[in-house]
Amino acid sequence: MALCFLAIELLSFASSYLANLVGPAFLQSDPDGVFLLLIAHHTFLLILTLLVMKSFPLTRLTDWGVNFKKWKTSLLVIAVFAILFGLLEYSYMRGGTYSPGFPLTTSNKFGWQIFQYFFSGLGEEPLFRGLVIVLLLNVMRTTRLAVYQQHVFIVVVSTALFMFAHLDVDWLNLSISGFEFGQQTKAFQLGILYAIVFIHTKSLFAPIVLHGLSNGLTASIGFYVV
Repeated sequence: MALCFLAIELLSFASSYLANLVGPAFLQSDPDGVFLLLIAHHTFLLILTLLVMKSFPLTRLTDWGVNFKKWKTSLLVIAVFAILFGLLEYSYMRGGTYSPGFPLTTSNKFGWQIFQYFFSGLGEEPLFRGLVIVLLLNVMRTTRLAVYQQHVFIVVVSTALFMFAHLDVDWLNLSISGFEFGQQTKAFQLGILYAIVFIHTKSLFAPIVLHGLSNGLTASIGFYVV
């Protein structure tokens, strides 16, 4: 657990540092700083996570979920999720307001959706589901717990780490500087779903797509419906 937490924090910090290095190059294309810096951050996060996976001896990327195992099951889960989540999100958001916190220009809306649909899951799932869960699975196999108990423990721990990563933490003062109840609730619910799907399919394909859909559909419904 400590190793997983350390890996998440170090990889996230390194990705942010690298993204900020190239950030000035995005000012002309993304003057409001809405999406290109986030795309760079998640791209670096993906690359660094894959490098860490490759650094483990006697393992291949396929062992960490970089494969299309049980792809038919994954497609079925994706289709059902897209329909149910879209309907639930529309019902929840209908009659309210959607304030993403940036100017709603055509460029910003398009770029934000590109990031959410294609880069949010691609950057985060290999770390939070692939690296974290595979590490925990290998450790838990050495315990005397039943398989279902191991899986419940792993789902809970990986989801807790996912939720913590969505907090704004002031490490200098050891305090939480930002907390959004709605975001944490969604991270809890979806984190459990992504973890269960990954453990069942042993593939990152469905979790990546589900993650992108959950974020992207919220943005699209907010922009064009609400």
